Amino acid sequence: MISEFPLFLFTLLGGMSAGTYALLAVLKRREDGDAVILPVVALILLVISGFALFGHLGRPAGALQVMGHPTTGIGFEGYGSLLFGLFVLIDLIICAAKKKPNHVVTVLAGIFGLILLVAMGYAYYEVMGIEQWGNAASFAMFIFGGLALGVPLAAFFVEEGYGNSRFRLVAALAIALGVIALLIENGVFGGLGLSTNAFMIGAVLLAIAFVLVLVNRKNAVWITWLIFVLVVVGMAIARYSFYMI
Repeated sequence: MISEFPLFLFTLLGGMSAGTYALLAVLKRREDGDAVILPVVALILLVISGFALFGHLGRPAGALQVMGHPTTGIGFEGYGSLLFGLFVLIDLIICAAKKKPNHVVTVLAGIFGLILLVAMGYAYYEVMGIEQWGNAASFAMFIFGGLALGVPLAAFFVEEGYGNSRFRLVAALAIALGVIALLIENGVFGGLGLSTNAFMIGAVLLAIAFVLVLVNRKNAVWITWLIFVLVVVGMAIARYSFYMI
């Protein structure tokens, strides 16, 4: 197992939660069914990722010390997670009370979700001594990657899922950005003489998901789940390799 496994979990699960809301901020959420499912799932992902982040810090005192320095990368991530989580919690309360989502709250949660993705990128951009992390490619890895991770989860909470032409366009764009991010990292790691196989595998899996998004006009359940698996597995493989230092 990689030594930075807690960070792997934090960015993968937290990124999926944040990316989902960031996408839904520009889309129409489903109002049928149980509206609380999305915020519950998002909070579960965020709580697991939060515990992983604290696990990386090692002890409560370390977490408190980091929170005292919000302009550092990990401090930015911590505050970004808290603010995003706050609006997801508000979304949960509103959905539980009114049985349907509030668009303004969804937009605000999406904005703070995007801020969290930026924070993740910044945390690695400012790293000194690890050349493959401390560059602008890290912003693409976590912002574009987070949006791509948000696609398969958002598909379950958008009106008509992939049958919605607007969502299909947004989803295809987000996954395409994810592919671009992995190809950029492939270039960075390759330029430093490091292994790039995982980034290429991830890019191929996301590219297949991109094609399936475009053809899934009838919102077939099996294709929807296949897209979910391809995106999550593809990004997880690439992220795992990212942390192999």
